[in-house]
Amino acid sequence: MLGIIPAAQAAPPVAPVAAPIPPSANDDAVVSSYPVDGGQPVFVNNSDDGIAGIDKGDAAWLDEALTQPYPDGSYKVTGTNFGFTVSSGSVSDIADPDQKGAGAGVADEPEPAAMNSNFNEEFAAFKTDFSEVKQQFEVHKLAFAEAKATIDKQQAAITQLVGLVEQLAKTPVAEPLSPPQNFKSDKIERREEKIERISVSLKDLRSAKN
Repeated sequence: MLGIIPAAQAAPPVAPVAAPIPPSANDDAVVSSYPVDGGQPVFVNNSDDGIAGIDKGDAAWLDEALTQPYPDGSYKVTGTNFGFTVSSGSVSDIADPDQKGAGAGVADEPEPAAMNSNFNEEFAAFKTDFSEVKQQFEVHKLAFAEAKATIDKQQAAITQLVGLVEQLAKTPVAEPLSPPQNFKSDKIERREEKIERISVSLKDLRSAKN
C-alpha cells in the first residue's frame, strides 16, 4: 500500500524588508527640518538643489541621519499654511496657497564645543563691559568724594560764622559815656560869657535911646 505524502504547507507571507541605505548616500546630504502640526519634525534631503524647502519628490525622514522614512499621510508645517503629503517615504504632493514655501528650517542646536566657545566669547565681552562700568564708577566715586570734601569745608565755615554771629548777638551793648550834669567845658563857659556881655550891651543901648 502506497503511503500518502502530505501536501506541503504554504509558508506565511513575509513583509518585504526595505533595502538599507548605503552609508555614503547621506554623508554629504543637505538636510532641513520642519516642525509639523501634531507630529514629529520632518527631515528633508535638499541635496538635489541645496535650497532648504519641501518639494515634490523629496525624501522625507523621521531622523536627521535619514534612516527612518517619514510615515505616509498629509501634514502641515507648523506656523504656516504649507501642507505636504508623504507616500512611501517621499513627498508626493504639496499645498502652498500663500506661495511662501515651507519657511525657514529649524536651526540645528549648536554642538557642546560651539556652545562653550560662544559662552566664553559672551563672558569675555561681559567682563570687558563690567570693567568699563567699574572704571566709570570709580571716577564718579572719586568726583563725589572731592565734592563732598568741598561741601564739608563750606559747611564748617558757615557753622563757624553762625556761631560768631550768635556770640556777638549775646554780648551786651555798653551804654554810651555821658558827662556829669555839673560838668561844663571851658568852651561852654566862654560861650555863655559872650552871650551875657552881648545881652548887657543891648540893654545899655536901649537905655541910651530912652
